[in-house]
Amino acid sequence: MIDRGLLSNEHPYSWALMADKAYGGAEKRIRMITPIKTPKNVHDRTLNNRIGSVRVICENYYGRMKVLWGSTRETYRWDHSLYDTMISICISLTNYHLLYNPLREDDGIFYRKVMDSYTDEEGLLRSKQSEWNSKYRARQRERMRSNSDVLPR
Repeated sequence: MIDRGLLSNEHPYSWALMADKAYGGAEKRIRMITPIKTPKNVHDRTLNNRIGSVRVICENYYGRMKVLWGSTRETYRWDHSLYDTMISICISLTNYHLLYNPLREDDGIFYRKVMDSYTDEEGLLRSKQSEWNSKYRARQRERMRSNSDVLPR
């Protein structure tokens, strides 16, 4: 298949990287497709819309990965020598997850299920905590009674 896409002449043997406007300048080193920062005409706006419609699936992927793996939600603050391994594992597991839960197909339902599972887990944890607390108090009362029986009056 002949590639006639953006920047295919400048980088004929390279895959294209879709990125947002913040990555401007990197296209000198790699084949990078970014929206035009200040579109001046209808052609530029149309191109930006096409790039955005292709990139949305990437954003959905990153969103799914963040929902699944807490370590990808925030700034990485752990040992940076482990970052490549950790992110590779998260990407691999997300790809496996997508085999059974495709992106964009019922993504809203998936999101609600995940949020509901958090609520369910929280409720279950609260009920277990309440049960543990009542058992703890019962054992404490029993110890107090047994200690008061042993103490001289």
